[in-house]
Amino acid sequence: MVVAIGSPSAVKILYTTVTSSAQSGATHQLFVMAEMAREMGFTPIIALPAGGRPETNVPVFTVDMSAPRLVRSVGYQARYFGGFIPTIAKMAKLMRSEKVDLVHANEIVDLQPAYAAKLAKKPLVWAIRAGFSTTPRLTRIFSKIAVSNAQKIVPVSRSVQENFFGWYANHDRKIEVLYDAPRFVDRVDPSVSVAWREKLGLSASSKLIVQVSKLLPQKGHAVLVEAAPEILARYGDCRILIVGGEAEGRHEYAVGLQTRIAQLGIGDRVTLFGASSDVPGLMAASDVVVHCPVFKDPLPGVVIEGMIAARPVVGTRIGGVPEEIEEGITGLLANPNDPHDLAAKILTVLDLPLGDQKAMGERGRERALTVFSRQQYIEGLRRIYGEATGSS
Repeated sequence: MVVAIGSPSAVKILYTTVTSSAQSGATHQLFVMAEMAREMGFTPIIALPAGGRPETNVPVFTVDMSAPRLVRSVGYQARYFGGFIPTIAKMAKLMRSEKVDLVHANEIVDLQPAYAAKLAKKPLVWAIRAGFSTTPRLTRIFSKIAVSNAQKIVPVSRSVQENFFGWYANHDRKIEVLYDAPRFVDRVDPSVSVAWREKLGLSASSKLIVQVSKLLPQKGHAVLVEAAPEILARYGDCRILIVGGEAEGRHEYAVGLQTRIAQLGIGDRVTLFGASSDVPGLMAASDVVVHCPVFKDPLPGVVIEGMIAARPVVGTRIGGVPEEIEEGITGLLANPNDPHDLAAKILTVLDLPLGDQKAMGERGRERALTVFSRQQYIEGLRRIYGEATGSS
């Protein structure tokens, strides 16, 4: 049966992923998609693994599913493969019982939802957000599975498309890049920025550099820590905040960062701030937002959010970051894993007259509200869903 895309409640969409984390940008984007689907007239539901229930008004179902992992644990692999087919059967049953019209899988590791959609004979839209940077062969295997199973494949950036599907001619336009929309778009009240700076003990002339990311080695916090002494030598009255909580199983990395900060003697000005519920406020209080991954970060939302906050963003020339930042216009790009170059780029921004810094930030906000707008995202989803269901 062909259903009319866009008519109220005509299409019921199951949004799902085998991974769910409170600090994950991909997980947050799944909730954003579901909420947008409701605004567009669809009927969204969400399926998450146990323990992944978010704060959302969209109905959530819990399914005992898990992600494949590159670990040597025989026990984990046995549990994963032992539960693989039963999980597919349970998900297919959910899709049928809920009369789902379309399945939207959120990450490349969502093998169980993908095969469940095939078993239940439901069209599948498969979002691709990140690859396996250390195992190109595995990336190729997963990309072939996606092409074989999905009606539409949606890489989050051109970088992801190239990394995963450079081998695929795409004459049928099965693959279509769609940039994520930001989680927030409103300007932060200036009083909030002032309050944050006062709380941090900053004067009006003090500089504040903010990096936002959960504490994972690939996010490049260590690069910013190594760049810090060079920055602080120029701007003594400067604070660097690394905002993000510890990632599961990465306590040693967090301890290592703190140890290195102490060794460099910069603990009074470089702070592991932990997770925060007011990322927009902290970004708005800053002078520069930094995101310096050392891997091909697909399309980091924090870069777009820094632009939304109207702050210059310094990123690294890798992954999807160059698709977000217009160099010299909305921010600057440093070489990946290069503390000296990162420090130089941050100092270049801080050395600009305040009027030029503000203009750079405003250009970034304008770019974020156009290239990465909710409107482009909604229009893209509507088109993709129509093509996936054969009703466009």
